[in-house]
Amino acid sequence: MILTSKSRASIETLQIGRAFAAIAVVLYHTEVTLGLDKYIGREIFPIFRSGDSGVFYFFALSGFVMVTAHGDDFGRQDVVLPFLWKRFRRLYPTLWVVLITQLLLFAILPQERIPMAELPWTTLKDFLILPWHGPSLLPVEWTLRHEVLFYLVFACALAAPQATWLIAVALLSAIATGLIFTIPEPIDRLFSGYNLLFGFGIVAAILYRRGAFVSPVWLLLIGFLIFFATWIALALGQYSKNIVSIWTYGAGAALIIGAAATIERQRELRAPSIALILGDASYSIYLVHYPIVVLTSKVICRMHPNSTFEDAAAFVAVAILATAAGLVFHLGIEKPLLKFLPQRVRSPVQPASAGVRSRST
Repeated sequence: MILTSKSRASIETLQIGRAFAAIAVVLYHTEVTLGLDKYIGREIFPIFRSGDSGVFYFFALSGFVMVTAHGDDFGRQDVVLPFLWKRFRRLYPTLWVVLITQLLLFAILPQERIPMAELPWTTLKDFLILPWHGPSLLPVEWTLRHEVLFYLVFACALAAPQATWLIAVALLSAIATGLIFTIPEPIDRLFSGYNLLFGFGIVAAILYRRGAFVSPVWLLLIGFLIFFATWIALALGQYSKNIVSIWTYGAGAALIIGAAATIERQRELRAPSIALILGDASYSIYLVHYPIVVLTSKVICRMHPNSTFEDAAAFVAVAILATAAGLVFHLGIEKPLLKFLPQRVRSPVQPASAGVRSRST
């Protein structure tokens, strides 16, 4: 069975996944930041040192969402420009607001991590999400550089579906090459093993659209086992983080995403309201949380007595404030900004035939 656009109304389990990914990264940065010598200087909840896996989950989720939303659009030239506009509208304007704020703070309080001579290039690179490495006004932006490349490659596949397999083989070959050889920037992003995480989500989406997730409850449990066994093993230091463990996260995430979406479709499950709210705000939480974690860590640790109980209280306070700041930013900035910007742009290419149009994603 191939799912049509009508059957792919909003999948609420995807919102749960977005919420999980964002909160996991908040907890990761809270643990790592408070653990620095200039703050508390010791581990508080070391289990959350694996929270960066939220990024890997989200990469797989992105691959899944693109195929479920645009699986009927391959070969339609008229959808390419609207697709790119939707991705631009979703990523860039909200990011620019955060970067402008960071730039103003940098002008008031210059930071050693970005030499003044490099600030113009850093600003240009960050505002355009260019694939170069180096200092950034917003350290978490490195993930968006992979997202943008993925969207560009996906747009190429939409425009030329007959070349999809060629594109896939080329990317897999590039990833294999990147594991063996040192590739110069900026093209090293195309050779990164992180890009395979999008592929895990794409495969899960293809299987989901074909109704191939049989025994989804068992597959969901297996996905949870793979993902969180990797999380715990890395948090306990049983394994070192490497590309294999990252791909293990991706495999677990793909099973969770596809199986959960199948269970939701079969049983009409509904996500809790808080998950939907956090899922909607996940991008804002991701963009805003790190500066807030740093700021609140500085403030709280100046008043922080040396006790285990107070360590935990500081952790909870920082994580909650960072998440709350993301929610406020989503409601006060991101949502009004998205309402102001047009949802669609007209494509200069007319559709060859009447077909199913993809939902906004």
